[in-house]
Amino acid sequence: MTGFEPFDGRTRNVSWDAVRAMDGVRVGDARVRVLRLPVVWEATRERIERAVRDPDDSVVLLVGFGEGRPDRIAIERTAHNRADTASRDVRGRRAPRARFVAGGAERFESALGVERLRGILARSGFEAEVSDDAGSFLCEEAYYHLADLAPTAPDGRRRALFVHLPPYPEGDTGGAHLARMRRAVRLVVDAASLER
Repeated sequence: MTGFEPFDGRTRNVSWDAVRAMDGVRVGDARVRVLRLPVVWEATRERIERAVRDPDDSVVLLVGFGEGRPDRIAIERTAHNRADTASRDVRGRRAPRARFVAGGAERFESALGVERLRGILARSGFEAEVSDDAGSFLCEEAYYHLADLAPTAPDGRRRALFVHLPPYPEGDTGGAHLARMRRAVRLVVDAASLER
């Protein structure tokens, strides 16, 4: 499971703050491992490639925060092979190419039950939606590379999922919002573990 480092002048990132509490937690017969991803073009890919080569990884979850979704969780169904070459990472660099993998698949679709997960979150009091567009910034890069490397379901879809959490509200960087997002992350982990 991954979260991102702070970026864009922020000192905290709700995705990392929410997932790091899961490190080492046992879910059934599995143990959750967490990884903090940099907000740097291509470094994210390299970190993911090193991390997901473990044959025991049966499901891999990425978590980020959705700037345009201040009140809802977005469950990303599809990872696209496209980058926003105008966006800059924390080092001020633009995406080096318009496609993450030249000649790679146009997109990957998650094998995990995204509609079921949306229902679980909604029944637990969260505003949640299924999305087919994780953006074209580093969230998309991370999701695409992860899906490219993730375990494959019998139907060819990938056992990977990206979830966008709402960012911290103005003035709240650790209180009630973080507690709610940690609860949401736990629900996602529990639901994904049932699909292993």
